[in-house]
Amino acid sequence: MTKPAHFESWRLTLTPLSPIHVGSGETIEPCEYTVDPPKTKNGAGKLIVVDLTRLLASLSDSDRAKFYTVLETEDLAALRTWMQERSREHNIARFTVGIRNTDLDPDAARETPFSEIEKNLNNPRRLGAIHLLHRHADTSDLYLPGSSLKGAIRTAIVAGLAHAPNARTSDLQGVAVNASGQRNGGPTFEAQVFGNINHGGSADLYRDPFRQVAISDLTMPDGSTYIDRIRILKHGGSLGADPSGIVIY
Repeated sequence: MTKPAHFESWRLTLTPLSPIHVGSGETIEPCEYTVDPPKTKNGAGKLIVVDLTRLLASLSDSDRAKFYTVLETEDLAALRTWMQERSREHNIARFTVGIRNTDLDPDAARETPFSEIEKNLNNPRRLGAIHLLHRHADTSDLYLPGSSLKGAIRTAIVAGLAHAPNARTSDLQGVAVNASGQRNGGPTFEAQVFGNINHGGSADLYRDPFRQVAISDLTMPDGSTYIDRIRILKHGGSLGADPSGIVIY
């Protein structure tokens, strides 16, 4: 009789110390979203992602004719304005995300994140594309894939082991240099750190300590995310230096 597999489960709390992008691969263009200003001075603005399929299906014959007229002008700003007006009229949105309207650094003489985004919406020198996070197709609920969380945990553990006082630092540096030019260099380096390298010098997946680890997807409630200017946080929560010369939200 085969002994049943033994599984254990834990509840984890993960604290990111630097910006992490967990994208779904879906990108929307400026004509697919609009923004609403905050109702109070320090309130949150809104980014509204329009459901284009529902919007176009709801157009009357006259609106559809106007839509084709705007398309023929090839004026992207006019097209975006037209889409915004119609989306507000029909109240058709896939989802809404809050935009911070205050600067986390009170001493910085800068515009708020909302005013920066609003100003740049029709700037021809800016692409204006937004890379979306993962959302459930049927409900549009936001979630972080467990596989992405597992990868982040794995990377943190590899980094910790590689810099541990008893780590074979010089050996690992040599492995890292050799792995940098190889197609499977990353897994080879990780296997060297974890100790699941085989005699042929490649990773032995059956001895990988993460082989039996599964991280569940994290579904996030409405209002759990917002758009803000990227900040680097030091351990403990204090603000660090911004990415030099790069404006990212």
